[in-house]
Amino acid sequence: MEKTTAKAAVSVRMDAEVRDEFQRWAAEERRSLGNYLEALFMQERERRLCGDVTLESLSQKMDYLISLVQVKPKRKEDTEMAKVLALDCRGVVREERWKEWVIHLTRCGMRMNKYVAEKQMDKLVEIDRAEWDCNVLIDELIKEGAKSLYVPNSWLKPVKSK
Repeated sequence: MEKTTAKAAVSVRMDAEVRDEFQRWAAEERRSLGNYLEALFMQERERRLCGDVTLESLSQKMDYLISLVQVKPKRKEDTEMAKVLALDCRGVVREERWKEWVIHLTRCGMRMNKYVAEKQMDKLVEIDRAEWDCNVLIDELIKEGAKSLYVPNSWLKPVKSK
């Protein structure tokens, strides 16, 4: 036969909202509030006495930690960069090249915002009007590690043949 232990009545004070939450959780498991709290107390006692880590105890801790995590709002920089990348390329450069150029500039330490991007696009329009291929130009400038848009001198001077 199993040994029966004497049970003692305990009175616990808690906020009404907390009590309501425990009551709801107990109902989800089809238990009374008293039975549910007793089970929680016994789990905590066992954890402290045994010091064993169980899958259930880890799961409970993970659930608790997840409940503490709040979703962070998007940083202003993220939304600003989305505006920069979505800028109208005005037919002077392919979207992929534009994105490569913006990423290159940010990796070089330049802060990109919509205003700076619009100025960069205006410069590309000027270069396009001078009948230079802006897609090839961006590739070349990225290879050179340039931090601004310009037509390289090697493009301006004709190569002398020997």
